Amino acid sequence: MWRMLFLAIAPSLLLGQNTVEEEMWLEQEVENDDGFLPQQIDKDDLPFSSILLNSITEEELRSLSLLSEEQIHSFFEYREHFGPFIVVEELRAVPLFDPTTIQNIQSRLLVDRAFNWSPSSWKASSMEVRRKTSIRIGRTFPKKMGFLQPDAYQGNPYLITGKFTLDRPGKFKLGMAIDKDAGEGLPFHFNKHLAIEQPINSINLLVLGDYQFQMGQGLIGGQSFGSGLTFSPTLLVKGRSAIRPKRGSTEGNYQSGIGIEWSKRKSMGIAFISYRNRNGNLKNDSLLGSYVTSINQAGLSRTLNEIENQNTLKYLLGGFNWTFNLKKGFIGLNSIYHRFSRPILPVIRPYNQFIFTGNQLFNFSLNFQLQVKGHLWFAESAFDHYFNQAHLLGWLLSPSKNLDLVLSFRNYSPAYQSIETRTFGRFGKAQNENGIFFLLKAHPFPNWELSFFNDIRKFPWMRFNVHAPSIGNSIRWRIQYNKKNSMQIYADFRTEKSTVNHTSNTKFKSLIFPQKSNFRIQMILYPTPHLEWRIRMENSYLREKQTHQKGQLLSQDFILKLERPSLDFKLRLTLFDIPSYALRIYQYEHQLAGFFGMPAFHGRGIGWYFIPRWKTSRGLLEARISRQYKPDVQSIGSQSEATVGKRRMDIGLQFTFVW
Repeated sequence: MWRMLFLAIAPSLLLGQNTVEEEMWLEQEVENDDGFLPQQIDKDDLPFSSILLNSITEEELRSLSLLSEEQIHSFFEYREHFGPFIVVEELRAVPLFDPTTIQNIQSRLLVDRAFNWSPSSWKASSMEVRRKTSIRIGRTFPKKMGFLQPDAYQGNPYLITGKFTLDRPGKFKLGMAIDKDAGEGLPFHFNKHLAIEQPINSINLLVLGDYQFQMGQGLIGGQSFGSGLTFSPTLLVKGRSAIRPKRGSTEGNYQSGIGIEWSKRKSMGIAFISYRNRNGNLKNDSLLGSYVTSINQAGLSRTLNEIENQNTLKYLLGGFNWTFNLKKGFIGLNSIYHRFSRPILPVIRPYNQFIFTGNQLFNFSLNFQLQVKGHLWFAESAFDHYFNQAHLLGWLLSPSKNLDLVLSFRNYSPAYQSIETRTFGRFGKAQNENGIFFLLKAHPFPNWELSFFNDIRKFPWMRFNVHAPSIGNSIRWRIQYNKKNSMQIYADFRTEKSTVNHTSNTKFKSLIFPQKSNFRIQMILYPTPHLEWRIRMENSYLREKQTHQKGQLLSQDFILKLERPSLDFKLRLTLFDIPSYALRIYQYEHQLAGFFGMPAFHGRGIGWYFIPRWKTSRGLLEARISRQYKPDVQSIGSQSEATVGKRRMDIGLQFTFVW
């Protein structure tokens, strides 16, 4: 009956993915990271990649740590019995999928390709082999400053990316990716992986080559994206430890070797070992010998200095997780070991007193989750080999289908040392931070959503550009109205206070407590079934002692989707007047398929981009052109990536072929 009901309403619903929630989350995470991300980011390197309802495997869904074991089992039992999903909303018919669960993951859901709806044809189609190849090329005009400076870029100004995947659902996945950033020469960066599902009994997944991992809540190891200061409870609770193949093309944030996911009776877990080269800033000393002051996380090799420091460090990593499943949750034991071929000795600074030094580190932790009648408790306690500690404790409560509450406490010692971590906190690092986080998410009326969070934190030791212990506070409100296929509007207000050094020229630095606030209104209209119109207005304010600054941004998007021929067009126009970089406003930008950008707008100017896209049954051909004009400057961009002049243009072309 449920199946027939959803088939009856399917024609009135759009098939596809609403990415607005994803865009808002990514903007928030880049703001939390203070923009320390590349200009263009591969979506395959994020945990927020799409969930393809009709082809995702059980291990892939489990690795996302979004659903309980009971919900995962119910999902595949439903799909096996009724066949592929027709629309995202059909999840409401799946047992154990309450409205809150669906709401939390809805922005990631996608109904992929149409199948015959009989179970027998579904089994047959799942055995087919799917191949996908994509090639992307791009360039910036005029040339970037990196080509003109003394330590100039050694390569050509073209950005080139290529991907190939071979996928047999339920059996194996083979993937390769090459990447060359503008300014880099040959050879290309090369990533590869082979993922085999259920190769032998008790081994659910075997990954050979490049992969990413998540252990517990990330206190001892994790390569997920996001600090957790977000409106989505599912991004705060990391869930079970998992390994997944590295599918993206970015150079950093991955391991290379062997990884497995295993299960036996009530136990499950992961194990991995990795050995790869890393780029480090190499120094030589007559007493200390050769050592590295820091690791180049981006992995770029453009200048002579970067090329000289390429592959200067051999990095060995091994880890193990054992998870025991309880009736209403699980308990996990995690351990990880790092070893470098050369010692890491950072430049001596007061704020660097507790940073990792040496050539090896061992961490272990205990984490758990327990779910009882709408209550979810989660925690992790971690230790390094000096027994310095980091602790995270949280509680998620859903007293009704219209209300979620989250309360989280964290206590990360300044002396606690870890590598390759990504966990909950202001900067995503499990060190030198204590805090309390509270989140409320409610649906007071049909089509309405109200969200609020408050994060209060303390940094017991110095930080970069903060020469004393400090404090901070982040508050964010959002109210959203969504009328399906007609209109979506939201208002977002956030304010942050955080201690920083006073920008004076005195020898002894004093501290100040500036307040930055942003207010945004965005409206999305659907005038016709094929046209989407977005309007966004955002103001930023900075109050610092007796000074006040204000910036503003206005943008409009026009997205046209035609069926015959299958053409998409995206056009954005942006006006901005933002006096200083301290007032910067981050805005999500569509790039070529599979990528996105997050520029920080500041100064005064105008920008636009246009993306035409042609889809066929066998592939996709698309282009992107963007221009920016800032009349009051002599260059656009920052440091080596800046271009000379008042105008800047970026051009890209991508071809994707599926067979």
